[in-house]
Amino acid sequence: MKPAILYFYSLSFIAIVLLWGVSLLNGTVFALVRAVWTRKLPGSDFETRYTGLPAVDVPLALLVAFFYTGTAGHNLAYQNFLLNAYATLQPAFVWLYVEDSRFRGKRAVVQR
Repeated sequence: MKPAILYFYSLSFIAIVLLWGVSLLNGTVFALVRAVWTRKLPGSDFETRYTGLPAVDVPLALLVAFFYTGTAGHNLAYQNFLLNAYATLQPAFVWLYVEDSRFRGKRAVVQR
């Protein structure tokens, strides 16, 4: 395996462990699953049926629960963080797609 590929696999593994490991340790994952299971978020009822297909509804409900405090307007600091994160990520993805679409015009990079 090439060192660059191993490097990015290692970074991916570290990112997954840091995100989900910390979320498991601090109770975030259990709170999200409990919110979806009981259909209750603090201070409100929580809709968990969107399509009628549990295989689609459960992951979607987990995402909604994860971002709820940032999208419900209860926490202005988190709402601003999400706005800044999306405002940064969206132009970055557009740039990546534009760069990918013009791949034929680029010179190949020779690795040594």
